[in-house]
Amino acid sequence: MGMKRVLHAAIGVAIAVAAMPAAAWDGTATGKISQINGVGGLGGAPGNYDIRVYLAGQSTICPGAVDPTWGYINVSDPNYKGLLAMLLTAQASGKTVTLYTNKDSTGYCQIAYMAVMT
Repeated sequence: MGMKRVLHAAIGVAIAVAAMPAAAWDGTATGKISQINGVGGLGGAPGNYDIRVYLAGQSTICPGAVDPTWGYINVSDPNYKGLLAMLLTAQASGKTVTLYTNKDSTGYCQIAYMAVMT
């Protein structure tokens, strides 16, 4: 009987934790990647919104941002290479992605999390 309660409590906590990140994002947008722009050293990289991502049919990736039409990742971001690989693979294969963004301190949309649909 005690083990059953522990299991139910653990499931309840897991569900609550899984639901929490959804409320933490400033923006969520789903679509196919229509454009990826890269900023080089003479353009201000690293740290100048190095890789900018646009989604087809989405005019707003992050509501209320300085430019809400794109989200970005910087070379200095944790897991930059993994996210870049996901973005390029999704675009090349025509997969749908969901981008979860947060406004940074300057008001632009930083990609914090992404999912690629099958």
